[in-house]
Amino acid sequence: MLNFDGVDRSLSLGVERSEAEAERIGEAITTYLAGCDEPQTRVQIESRVEGKTKHKRAALVALCATGAVSESGAGAKGSPFRYELRLCANSQAENEPKSFVNSCSLVYVGTREQQSEKVVEPSINTTAILVPGDSAEPQKKADSGEQAFLEGKL
Repeated sequence: MLNFDGVDRSLSLGVERSEAEAERIGEAITTYLAGCDEPQTRVQIESRVEGKTKHKRAALVALCATGAVSESGAGAKGSPFRYELRLCANSQAENEPKSFVNSCSLVYVGTREQQSEKVVEPSINTTAILVPGDSAEPQKKADSGEQAFLEGKL
């Protein structure tokens, strides 16, 4: 995978696509399990999460290895493995939402999105901004070399 930095306008090499896909699927699995009241089988999880089966299974194994998801059951016919989020000690009340623990991150209640402490600034009212229709001088574009490249001059 390539990472694009919009500020520097540069590309850098990221993780392999299969690794990025497994991470995305892992987040989808934890989100699904957070909404479940009881442990789910692998078949139930795979039917609710989009992606290739091999990535789903790899993500589930990785989640169990990190301790974010607990596995119970014998893993045999009649007693399949069942998976659920590992609950925090402070979230045992029934009226509180489930939370999960990832050994590499903070505890998030019901979501995997990182929360920012940055205060959201109010947006500027753009309705009063006028753009002139015609002007005496044509607007000059910054010469970035893009046009010359497109015309084959570079």
